Amino acid sequence: MKTRAHERFLKAGECLFHEGESGTALYIIECGEMEIVTGENGHDGQERRVLNVLGPGSLLGELAVVDRRPRSATAIARNDAVVTVISPDTVRTRLAGADPVHWRVFSAMAQHFRAETRRTGDASTAPFLPPGSSAEADMDDVLDELRMAAELEHAAGRGELRLLYQPIVALPDAEVLGFEALLRWNSASRGPVPPSRFIPVAEAADCILPIGRWCADQAVQALAQLRPVAAGSLYMSINIAARQIADDQFLDAVTAGLRHQGIDVGDLHLEIVERTLLDERAAGDWLLRCRALGLSVALDDFGTGYSSLQYLSRYPIDTLKIDRSFVSDICQEPKSANICRAVIELGKVLGMQVVAEGIENPGQARLLTEMGCTQGQGWLYHRPMPLDEALTLVTPAGCSMPI
Repeated sequence: MKTRAHERFLKAGECLFHEGESGTALYIIECGEMEIVTGENGHDGQERRVLNVLGPGSLLGELAVVDRRPRSATAIARNDAVVTVISPDTVRTRLAGADPVHWRVFSAMAQHFRAETRRTGDASTAPFLPPGSSAEADMDDVLDELRMAAELEHAAGRGELRLLYQPIVALPDAEVLGFEALLRWNSASRGPVPPSRFIPVAEAADCILPIGRWCADQAVQALAQLRPVAAGSLYMSINIAARQIADDQFLDAVTAGLRHQGIDVGDLHLEIVERTLLDERAAGDWLLRCRALGLSVALDDFGTGYSSLQYLSRYPIDTLKIDRSFVSDICQEPKSANICRAVIELGKVLGMQVVAEGIENPGQARLLTEMGCTQGQGWLYHRPMPLDEALTLVTPAGCSMPI
């Protein structure tokens, strides 16, 4: 049976894990059945006892991963089976961000379940989820997110990830000034997965760190190919997740890659969202380090999160990006227009560049230009495109589009 990198195939009678072992992973059964037993091979002198038989869609091995205690039972394939392997770090990372009350309740339930299993020898005392209930639906969502995180760990190696590049243009003449690198995932099993679906899953798991480095490497290599054929200088923007700020080696790796390609460090713009600034100490140290290294930082989706003007005055932020939600209503809603105008003026006062996102029609572009906005991006100009199309776009014959 053919399996993927995040899956494991077991023949009938093969053991997945043994009672007394440490929990190195948890598993979701994709097909086949697993028998959960105690006393296998005379462990601790116990008589062999079948606690449960689990089928497709069942989660197993989670208790030892969560409470870091030895396995309380052995799992054996009842017939040929396939399981998805979930790394413990993926689960622990998610639990670390959980509500402390929920975590305590879960821990108490886990201890109770272990005690009941030892007392009765029956794992069927696990909480029952009625078919079709909201709890069952929630569990299905949780399992799917765990599967997705496991798939994403290997997506780059399987060639399923790619970057598209959306031009950022000068207003009003639409000259291409740079690109924003946008991640896309075409899963072998799921097909194209929307970024709004898979990026939050990646950000909540450890896989965001290797994916983030892969994106940075690809974007720097793309910029190295774009610059020699462009009519003028170009910059590249990449999106940075909050967890990447804690990756001590990321900035050094990025700057080393830029220097290796002969690209000025300031031509890579790192885009962060406002919620990243909630951890003020960590974000502040990271921003100051970016400035010391010469990297440019943009604050994305400005006005939609938790921003404080103190951040703008205290830390080195080079660019403000006006969120598309304000730009889309700029011609109809006076409040949206006033917000755009205020951000543009704020950028001028603080000496920051301002980029308007989501420009879709000439009226929006004209009004933003009248307000003094000098850069924009959106479908009015160009949709996100593969690198070969971007290379064609930036040649002297194609680097601008009259509006």
